Amino acid sequence: STRSPTSMSFDHLGLAKNDKVRQIIQKAGDGMFDEIILYTNSVQKINRKAKSQQRILVITDQAMYNFTPSAVKGRTFSLRGFFEAPHVSDAVRPKLTNSSSAHPPTATESDALFGVGQLKRRISIRKIHTISVSAIVHDIVIHVPEEYDYLYRVVRKKDIEQIVMVVQESASKLAPKHSIRCWLFELNSLTEISDNDKQRIQKNETTAQLMDRKLSDWQKHYKMKAYEAKKNSHHIVKAQQQKQEQQQQQQQHLQK
Repeated sequence: STRSPTSMSFDHLGLAKNDKVRQIIQKAGDGMFDEIILYTNSVQKINRKAKSQQRILVITDQAMYNFTPSAVKGRTFSLRGFFEAPHVSDAVRPKLTNSSSAHPPTATESDALFGVGQLKRRISIRKIHTISVSAIVHDIVIHVPEEYDYLYRVVRKKDIEQIVMVVQESASKLAPKHSIRCWLFELNSLTEISDNDKQRIQKNETTAQLMDRKLSDWQKHYKMKAYEAKKNSHHIVKAQQQKQEQQQQQQQHLQK
């Protein structure tokens, strides 16, 4: 059988051509086909203690991968400390006048500053039940009720849109088809709806029952509505070109 092609790719860090990343994904993958990288970017993962950790997010047509950047030595990440560090060149170090002016590195800066470090977690697209995003800040929660959630903070609104588009479309191409709903919350922080405790006690309920219960609670306590990512035709055309390049590389690899 052949895998259904996916129509978009946003490889901001150019990792689709990174041999190390491709080898890690191939080893970690659970399918007979090579996975196609559809999205890469530098993000901040917010842990259950509300601490920010710099990560590299890679999304393929089959799974989501959470990597540490090789430049990060500690568990937590300080933007001010990072940009004031001596190893960061003046070309990419932003001019910081106060703490509020600090911003996460852009995709270009991240690619220049970071190599890909350790793979921390692989989440199968099929295990993602729901996605939540904030209408106020650039936060996104990946809800994985069989395991635990991930809360990411990104730089731009379009990053949120691209992540949602890629994950939902990848899910729709699976066999059998998988559907992932997305909700928009009027919240300054999504930490209170992110269940990222690895040691949480599993209740005697199915995944569907758990998420139905959570959705009911959210609707009682928060202002929320269904979210649909806005598709940008310019980015989709560019993404389609990136996807075609990856497929051509895979075909050449299989022919060898």
